[in-house]
Amino acid sequence: MKEFQKPLFDFARKVAKEKDPNKEGGFWVFCPDLVIEAIEHFHKTMGSIGLYYAVKCNPCPYLVKTMIEKHNKEIDGFDCASINEIKEVLKLGGDPSKISFSQVAKTKSEIIESYNLGVKLTLVDCIEEVEKIASIKDKIKDLKLLIRYQSNDPEAEYSLGGRFGADEDEIDDILNCIHKNGLNFAGTHFHIGTGAHNPAAFKNGIRIAKETIEKGRKLGYKPSIVDIGGGFCQEVLIDNFAKVILAAIKEYGLEDMKIMAEPGRFIAANSMSYVANVLYKHKKVRKNLCYYSLDDGIHGNMAFCALFNKTVECIPLNPRGTKKIKSIIGGQTCDSHDIVCDFDLEEMEIGDWVVFYCFGAYSMSIATNFNGFEARSRPIVQMPTKNNEIITIPEEIEKKGIPALWGLPNAWNL
Repeated sequence: MKEFQKPLFDFARKVAKEKDPNKEGGFWVFCPDLVIEAIEHFHKTMGSIGLYYAVKCNPCPYLVKTMIEKHNKEIDGFDCASINEIKEVLKLGGDPSKISFSQVAKTKSEIIESYNLGVKLTLVDCIEEVEKIASIKDKIKDLKLLIRYQSNDPEAEYSLGGRFGADEDEIDDILNCIHKNGLNFAGTHFHIGTGAHNPAAFKNGIRIAKETIEKGRKLGYKPSIVDIGGGFCQEVLIDNFAKVILAAIKEYGLEDMKIMAEPGRFIAANSMSYVANVLYKHKKVRKNLCYYSLDDGIHGNMAFCALFNKTVECIPLNPRGTKKIKSIIGGQTCDSHDIVCDFDLEEMEIGDWVVFYCFGAYSMSIATNFNGFEARSRPIVQMPTKNNEIITIPEEIEKKGIPALWGLPNAWNL
């Protein structure tokens, strides 16, 4: 444990002390102050670029509510990929005019429902999607469309290109289709990939935005939005991206446009840590090796380890001071490949707790309940803010967990 982690560990110990490890599983610790710090750092480096939080990264209602309640002026809006995400933001007090339905594959009913909820900005990346929207345009008369195209970072941890986003040579056809059908072209959108490492991909995307906007203006449109997506992570300084992005906006003369960004990982990663329970131990004395099973693994809240090929480590909550031993730590499922980490760790015992620090990005949002283990319903405990404040959410959401993940019918009453 490092010194800056001490407040979280002290808090987690108090929570774990009240739990029976034989009856209760792991829990999340949410730290609102780390959300606020990430927001402030984003604005300090990105200037006037709008922050639209990507809810898909982590729809924890305490996190979303923190952004709405504590920093409403600093949060320009939310990037939602589904109706349930939209409804969560609205139920927690979000403004529908500040939501982008940032998803290219939508049903007609979803487009109409989101529009009726007040969300009037969405994406298209192909002629077929434009024609789908055109077929219901009498029900969504002032819906704004952003053309999504590809500008991929080949070094990103997880590329979003290939499947989503128009090729550069398809943009003209999409724009002409929008014009032919009398729809509203409002601007452009691209996403270089999550966990990005190459700032140059942003410059290329901004170049394409400039060219597309100029073509739209020649058709009589007045596009006003350039959405540069997300991809920012804690491992790579956002300052490195900001320099390239801000310089490119100036180089291509887009200072008068509304520039939107959709950070998810950058906001959520540090805000949540997972505290897991050691429920199984198998020490192979002759091999000087220990196998441990936790109450969670790669089919649950640690699924991103497999999806993003991430290597993680955990820290004992209450160190025993024992000698380190090669440790292979996995989940509780019957899948022998359910391995979370493999490293030298001081020997632990059944009933011990371990902390996975900074675990908030793409963890609970992609967890499954494989084998019947309810990984998606782990309790969330929040640390008080520096001002000793607690984030409150509607009781029905607190009781039901995260309906944006469960998809419970009529959960939102909207």
